[in-house]
Amino acid sequence: MGFMHQLLILLWKNWTLKRRSPFVLLLEILIPLTLFFILVSLRHHKPSIPESQKYYMAQPLPSSGVIPVMQVFCPTAVRDPFGLPDHPNSEVTKFLEQLDQLVNTNTIFTRKFSVSDISVLPDVFQDILGNQDSVEYKFASADDFPLSSILKDDKGFKDFLVQNLSLSQHDADHIVDSNISTSQVIIETLQSFWS
Repeated sequence: MGFMHQLLILLWKNWTLKRRSPFVLLLEILIPLTLFFILVSLRHHKPSIPESQKYYMAQPLPSSGVIPVMQVFCPTAVRDPFGLPDHPNSEVTKFLEQLDQLVNTNTIFTRKFSVSDISVLPDVFQDILGNQDSVEYKFASADDFPLSSILKDDKGFKDFLVQNLSLSQHDADHIVDSNISTSQVIIETLQSFWS
């Protein structure tokens, strides 16, 4: 059986199928023609407008992190040589520069740090916690202070406690005049942070 004979049989089969269902044949022809004529009529009524070449500003990809993507929405950005937004006065930039300086000056982050140096880590962390410039040390050594010293309006806060929280005037006065323990504040903050 040669190729031409197979082709003739296949064409005869297709012709027979099309002859048996003229409605389907009509739809197979009319639907593409209708869509074609719709497109031609749209192009005829509204001709294409040529556009010149456009350039778009570079945007950071989501894989670059949350901060660069969020900085796109800040309108005060200066563009760097690659077209990406740059925020020279950003607190994030300052923080990252300080972190880079810390990493470069501290020996713990160097490649020379090995597994055998792990025994040194508790001493390093103890030194960091004992440092008088650390936040924990400042909280631990800070004096207690009255709540009224940080309130803008003592009377308004007392009225709020009495009217909205249904406290007695004596209890509201006691709360406003009470002292806040800074050591207890840091303990509660760290416990909620680590839990």
